[in-house]
Amino acid sequence: MTTQPEHTLTLSIALTMALLIVTFLMSTTLMASEEGGSTWPAPVERFDAPKPGEHPRLLFRKRDVPELRARARTPEGQAIVARLRYLLDGADGDTIPQVFNRNPPVNIGAKGPRQLPELAFTMGHPAGYGMLYQLTGEQKYADLAKEALTLFLEGQSDRDERYTWNRPGAGLRTGMMMVCVAMAYDLAYDGWDEAFRRRVVNEIQNYRHVAVASGGWEGGPSGLSFERIVNPYYPPTSNHYGALVGGAAVAILAIRGDPGADEERLHRLQRDVERNLVRALSEGFGDHGFFSEGPGPSHMAANTALVVGLQAMKVAGGRDYITPRTNAPWLTLRWAFEAIPRGDAGPHYPCRNPGAYGTEYLDRVGTSDGGRFSQGFGAIPDSMKPALLWTYRNLVQPSESAEYPRHLRDQERSFDAFIYPHRAVLSLVNWPIAVEPVNPARLLGHSYHDTVHGYLAFRNRWRDADDIIVTAYLQSGPRGFIRNNDTAVRLWGLGLRAQLPSITGKIDHLERGPDGSSTFTVMDGRGARGMAVDFSGRSGAPVMVVMVGNGLQAPDRLPRSADGANIQASVIELDADRSVLVTTLQRGDAPDIRQEAARIRVGHQTITVEGDRIRLGE
Repeated sequence: MTTQPEHTLTLSIALTMALLIVTFLMSTTLMASEEGGSTWPAPVERFDAPKPGEHPRLLFRKRDVPELRARARTPEGQAIVARLRYLLDGADGDTIPQVFNRNPPVNIGAKGPRQLPELAFTMGHPAGYGMLYQLTGEQKYADLAKEALTLFLEGQSDRDERYTWNRPGAGLRTGMMMVCVAMAYDLAYDGWDEAFRRRVVNEIQNYRHVAVASGGWEGGPSGLSFERIVNPYYPPTSNHYGALVGGAAVAILAIRGDPGADEERLHRLQRDVERNLVRALSEGFGDHGFFSEGPGPSHMAANTALVVGLQAMKVAGGRDYITPRTNAPWLTLRWAFEAIPRGDAGPHYPCRNPGAYGTEYLDRVGTSDGGRFSQGFGAIPDSMKPALLWTYRNLVQPSESAEYPRHLRDQERSFDAFIYPHRAVLSLVNWPIAVEPVNPARLLGHSYHDTVHGYLAFRNRWRDADDIIVTAYLQSGPRGFIRNNDTAVRLWGLGLRAQLPSITGKIDHLERGPDGSSTFTVMDGRGARGMAVDFSGRSGAPVMVVMVGNGLQAPDRLPRSADGANIQASVIELDADRSVLVTTLQRGDAPDIRQEAARIRVGHQTITVEGDRIRLGE
């Protein structure tokens, strides 16, 4: 064997690495611009970039301030501003809060959220005062924003001590902190002196602090740098990634071009952010909002910073991730599709792997759990806002006084701002004022399919706690560190919940009807398995779920309620290799199931199995 000279081998390796890098960049550019036949992100039409020192710019532009003040004078706007003032100091927002978190920074087991009253100091306070400055023009609010931000930058933790600017619990905590600091800078900029503005610019672009969890993923003992917030050590399939990249996007857009900003470096980092946002939306999340680690971890990946980052990219960056494709809007619209009320217990949804970074309860108070609506309205197309508004008014808002009695006074409406003032800021900017809500069935349809991760959801209607939803997770997409192995088919409806056998693999055939009734077949290493969802009512039940495959068994225990709601399941053996599981949900008696030669009859509905495909109807 001939041995290459060392310098030739080194050159060969270098050329190979260069080729790999070029190939990666070309493939990333292709993904970001041509996949699906549309430019993504798309340039914003008639966009004029912010001039140096022009603020506000992140959520709205300076020319929009008169319109914002007009919004604040509407009945809904007045209620949101009153909510903002209350969250700042329990009164009119004219003072710094009196309660501060004195616990040391941690990464796990923060005590502040449980110990402190709802009006304690938060990282969202500076932005809240900044909004009052924009609405009133009064210098005292810019001064309060400066005082509050100084406290935070110098080490005063949020009410949740995982969020401490100079000692974050872990790198992902910096994402939401970057959003809050950038919003405050943007809103109060004109009321601050030049020295303080430059200080904030340097705090952002030269960020480097050691995290409590100071391993290599978090920057190690030298600290997490701003470059590693822009380009995380974590992959897009981790819940850390979206939080970091979203925060970096907002922070860069806030300071670019301003005095003290390193424009050449920030220009380069913004290009990285734009590429990384595509990766967050197409690898971590899918084209309909399902996340590689499951819905629980997705809250951190989306709610803390990513959704706000998408809005800021459109307003301040001239890059539209929201309109061209479904990926970004469905970070929010998935909640409109899946939320089902449970009386005073509040909205729930069929979470995968509940207990791991999330529950089936749609909590709306904390850092990663909050903001779905206040910021979500700003990151979906205008055409979809009536559906999200309908969901909020009919399925979410009615129970919030019972859910959060500590946070709301005398039937006060939250407008999705319970603790953090910056979320009231987002509500004032984003809430669909003077918009008529529209039932989601008319805008979202009755089913959706996340083609990246193999997640399907089918819903019969949007009305009340008796709504029915069926979901299946095929586990066919990229996986994260948190292994979401909950692949049971979930059936919720009439107040009952059941888990049916799993169905996993790659979609081989899919037909979806306008009422949500659908059939599909998947292929995996064990062969094929088919499934059908029938909302037609022909079976005699509001919903029938049919599965065909090898070795199917009915669940051991199926729930029933005091008002007669029940779930029944029966297995019919077709041959040695295939069985059919028929599950119906109803009130009262379940429909009769009988086999008639080559087909199965359930009530007036017929089921025919052709190979591994299910056909409903004659």
